[in-house]
Amino acid sequence: MQQGDQAAYAAQTQYLNPQFQQEGASLQSQLANEGLSPGSQAYTNSMTNFNNAQQQAYSNAANEATLTGSQIGSQMLQNQLGVAGEQGNLLNSQAANYGQQASLSQLPYQDLSTEAGLVPGNTGTAQSTAQPANIAQAMQNQYQGQLNSYNANVQSANSTESGLFSLAGTAGLALAL
Repeated sequence: MQQGDQAAYAAQTQYLNPQFQQEGASLQSQLANEGLSPGSQAYTNSMTNFNNAQQQAYSNAANEATLTGSQIGSQMLQNQLGVAGEQGNLLNSQAANYGQQASLSQLPYQDLSTEAGLVPGNTGTAQSTAQPANIAQAMQNQYQGQLNSYNANVQSANSTESGLFSLAGTAGLALAL
Protein backbone atom coordinates (compact mmCIF):
# COMPACT_ATOMS: atom_id res chain seq x y z
CA MET A 1 0.00 0.00 0.00
CA GLN A 2 2.81 2.40 0.90
CA GLN A 3 4.59 1.77 -2.40
CA GLY A 4 1.37 2.42 -4.29
CA ASP A 5 0.87 5.62 -2.29
CA GLN A 6 4.39 6.85 -3.09
CA ALA A 7 4.10 5.98 -6.78
CA ALA A 8 0.75 7.77 -7.11
CA TYR A 9 2.08 10.87 -5.33
CA ALA A 10 5.18 10.97 -7.57
CA ALA A 11 2.99 10.63 -10.66
CA GLN A 12 0.84 13.58 -9.63
CA THR A 13 3.62 15.89 -8.43
CA GLN A 14 5.78 15.39 -11.53
CA TYR A 15 3.41 17.81 -13.27
CA LEU A 16 2.81 20.12 -10.32
CA ASN A 17 6.49 20.93 -9.69
CA PRO A 18 7.27 22.53 -13.08
CA GLN A 19 3.84 24.16 -13.23
CA PHE A 20 4.31 25.97 -9.91
CA GLN A 21 7.90 26.95 -10.71
CA GLN A 22 6.72 28.58 -13.92
CA GLU A 23 3.69 30.22 -12.28
CA GLY A 24 5.85 31.51 -9.40
CA ALA A 25 8.33 33.13 -11.78
CA SER A 26 5.47 34.65 -13.82
CA LEU A 27 3.82 36.05 -10.69
CA GLN A 28 7.05 37.64 -9.49
CA SER A 29 7.57 39.25 -12.91
CA GLN A 30 3.99 40.48 -12.99
CA LEU A 31 4.29 42.00 -9.51
CA ALA A 32 7.58 43.70 -10.44
CA ASN A 33 5.99 45.10 -13.65
CA GLU A 34 3.17 46.50 -11.50
CA GLY A 35 5.74 48.26 -9.35
CA LEU A 36 5.24 46.03 -6.29
CA SER A 37 8.42 45.15 -4.46
CA PRO A 38 9.11 42.32 -2.01
CA GLY A 39 8.08 43.37 1.49
CA SER A 40 5.13 45.49 0.38
CA GLN A 41 1.70 44.44 1.62
CA ALA A 42 0.28 43.80 -1.87
CA TYR A 43 3.34 41.72 -2.87
CA THR A 44 3.15 39.68 0.35
CA ASN A 45 -0.60 39.07 -0.10
CA SER A 46 -0.13 37.90 -3.70
CA MET A 47 2.69 35.54 -2.78
CA THR A 48 0.71 34.18 0.21
CA ASN A 49 -2.26 33.43 -2.06
CA PHE A 50 0.05 31.72 -4.56
CA ASN A 51 1.72 29.64 -1.82
CA ASN A 52 -1.68 28.65 -0.37
CA ALA A 53 -2.89 27.48 -3.79
CA GLN A 54 0.34 25.53 -4.23
CA GLN A 55 0.01 23.90 -0.80
CA GLN A 56 -3.63 22.99 -1.52
CA ALA A 57 -2.65 21.31 -4.79
CA TYR A 58 0.06 19.25 -3.05
CA SER A 59 -2.33 18.30 -0.24
CA ASN A 60 -4.92 17.15 -2.77
CA ALA A 61 -2.23 15.12 -4.54
CA ALA A 62 -1.24 13.50 -1.22
CA ASN A 63 -4.88 12.65 -0.42
CA GLU A 64 -5.48 11.16 -3.85
CA ALA A 65 -2.23 9.20 -3.56
CA THR A 66 -3.32 7.80 -0.19
CA LEU A 67 -6.64 6.64 -1.63
CA THR A 68 -4.92 5.15 -4.67
CA GLY A 69 -2.38 3.40 -2.44
CA SER A 70 -5.20 1.97 -0.32
CA GLN A 71 -6.95 0.69 -3.43
CA ILE A 72 -3.74 -0.91 -4.69
CA GLY A 73 -3.12 -2.49 -1.27
CA SER A 74 -6.69 -3.78 -1.13
CA GLN A 75 -6.40 -5.27 -4.61
CA MET A 76 -3.15 -7.00 -3.69
CA LEU A 77 -4.75 -8.35 -0.51
CA GLN A 78 -7.75 -9.65 -2.45
CA ASN A 79 -5.38 -11.33 -4.92
CA GLN A 80 -3.51 -13.00 -2.06
CA LEU A 81 -6.74 -14.12 -0.44
CA GLY A 82 -7.90 -15.57 -3.76
CA VAL A 83 -4.73 -17.66 -3.96
CA ALA A 84 -5.31 -18.87 -0.39
CA GLY A 85 -8.90 -19.80 -1.29
CA GLU A 86 -7.68 -21.83 -4.25
CA GLN A 87 -5.29 -23.66 -1.94
CA GLY A 88 -8.19 -24.41 0.42
CA ASN A 89 -10.20 -25.86 -2.47
CA LEU A 90 -7.24 -28.05 -3.42
CA LEU A 91 -6.96 -29.32 0.17
CA ASN A 92 -10.68 -30.12 0.24
CA SER A 93 -10.34 -32.05 -3.03
CA GLN A 94 -7.37 -33.98 -1.65
CA ALA A 95 -9.30 -34.87 1.50
CA ALA A 96 -12.21 -36.16 -0.58
CA ASN A 97 -9.84 -38.24 -2.73
CA TYR A 98 -8.22 -39.69 0.37
CA GLY A 99 -11.63 -40.66 1.76
CA GLN A 100 -12.44 -42.45 -1.49
CA GLN A 101 -9.11 -44.26 -1.41
CA ALA A 102 -9.71 -45.34 2.20
CA SER A 103 -13.09 -46.81 1.19
CA LEU A 104 -11.59 -48.60 -1.78
CA SER A 105 -8.84 -50.09 0.37
CA GLN A 106 -11.49 -51.96 2.41
CA LEU A 107 -12.84 -53.84 -0.66
CA PRO A 108 -10.32 -56.73 -0.58
CA TYR A 109 -11.23 -57.49 3.04
CA GLN A 110 -14.93 -57.53 2.21
CA ASP A 111 -14.22 -59.99 -0.61
CA LEU A 112 -12.27 -62.25 1.78
CA SER A 113 -15.22 -62.37 4.14
CA THR A 114 -17.51 -63.41 1.29
CA GLU A 115 -15.09 -66.08 0.08
CA ALA A 116 -14.53 -67.45 3.62
CA GLY A 117 -18.26 -68.14 3.84
CA LEU A 118 -17.96 -70.44 0.83
CA VAL A 119 -15.39 -72.75 2.51
CA PRO A 120 -17.05 -75.94 3.92
CA GLY A 121 -16.88 -76.11 7.70
CA ASN A 122 -16.17 -72.41 8.10
CA THR A 123 -18.53 -70.90 10.61
CA GLY A 124 -17.62 -67.38 9.67
CA THR A 125 -14.90 -64.92 10.42
CA ALA A 126 -14.14 -63.61 13.83
CA GLN A 127 -15.66 -60.21 14.41
CA SER A 128 -13.59 -57.45 15.91
CA THR A 129 -15.17 -54.95 18.26
CA ALA A 130 -12.54 -52.31 17.49
CA GLN A 131 -13.65 -49.60 15.10
CA PRO A 132 -11.19 -48.56 12.40
CA ALA A 133 -9.83 -45.03 12.59
CA ASN A 134 -11.93 -42.55 10.66
CA ILE A 135 -9.08 -40.88 8.80
CA ALA A 136 -11.33 -39.12 6.30
CA GLN A 137 -13.20 -37.39 9.15
CA ALA A 138 -9.91 -36.39 10.77
CA MET A 139 -8.75 -34.81 7.51
CA GLN A 140 -12.11 -33.07 7.10
CA ASN A 141 -11.81 -31.68 10.64
CA GLN A 142 -8.30 -30.44 9.89
CA TYR A 143 -9.49 -28.79 6.69
CA GLN A 144 -12.40 -27.15 8.53
CA GLY A 145 -9.96 -25.75 11.10
CA GLN A 146 -7.77 -24.31 8.34
CA LEU A 147 -10.82 -22.87 6.59
CA ASN A 148 -11.98 -21.23 9.83
CA SER A 149 -8.51 -19.72 10.30
CA TYR A 150 -8.54 -18.45 6.72
CA ASN A 151 -11.99 -16.88 7.18
CA ALA A 152 -10.83 -15.19 10.40
CA ASN A 153 -7.84 -13.74 8.52
CA VAL A 154 -10.12 -12.46 5.74
CA GLN A 155 -12.43 -10.84 8.29
CA SER A 156 -9.47 -9.21 10.03
CA ALA A 157 -8.08 -7.92 6.74
CA ASN A 158 -11.48 -6.55 5.72
CA SER A 159 -11.86 -4.76 9.05
CA THR A 160 -8.34 -3.26 8.68
CA GLU A 161 -9.15 -2.18 5.15
CA SER A 162 -12.42 -0.62 6.30
CA GLY A 163 -10.55 1.26 9.01
CA LEU A 164 -8.04 2.59 6.48
CA PHE A 165 -10.78 3.85 4.17
CA SER A 166 -12.55 5.43 7.14
CA LEU A 167 -9.30 7.10 8.21
CA ALA A 168 -8.63 8.34 4.67
CA GLY A 169 -12.18 9.70 4.45
CA THR A 170 -11.83 11.46 7.81
CA ALA A 171 -8.50 12.96 6.72
CA GLY A 172 -10.09 14.19 3.49
CA LEU A 173 -13.02 15.71 5.41
CA ALA A 174 -10.67 17.39 7.89
CA LEU A 175 -8.60 18.77 5.03
CA ALA A 176 -11.72 20.05 3.27
CA LEU A 177 -12.81 21.84 6.45
